[in-house]
Amino acid sequence: YSCGCNAGYIWNDATHSCDLFTCSATAATLSSTVTGDTCTGTRLYDASAHGGVSCTGYGTWGNELLYSLSVPANSQVDLDYASTGYDASLWVTTDCLDVTGVSCAVGADDPESLTIENSTAAAVTYTIVLDGFDTIDCGSFTLTIGAAVPL
Repeated sequence: YSCGCNAGYIWNDATHSCDLFTCSATAATLSSTVTGDTCTGTRLYDASAHGGVSCTGYGTWGNELLYSLSVPANSQVDLDYASTGYDASLWVTTDCLDVTGVSCAVGADDPESLTIENSTAAAVTYTIVLDGFDTIDCGSFTLTIGAAVPL
């Protein structure tokens, strides 16, 4: 049994109800490297769950960790997600509550490298989703975030 929840809520299979959903992204900075283990993350985000084609080209059913990154106006930033021992997937959305990938700006799978382009006149905060292809896909990673380069 499942139902559609209003914006800002997510379905809870255990209680059969819609629970308040908040963004769990950790702030990241330009020109930095982040290491960790996605097995400590959640399994809430799937870039293909909106019913359309995933921006990575595949489903993303594994554990994920989220990072927020502010990209300056008229700039681009390169991301490289190196995983160890699992089938990783990388996607970026403009909405941290976008668990279905409908607001996906860009995604990559094999290799997990991409460029975020902000062609607007203001800084934009993006949510970086470090994900895995299948429900068993999680593990250690290194995320390399480049410097902002003018478009």
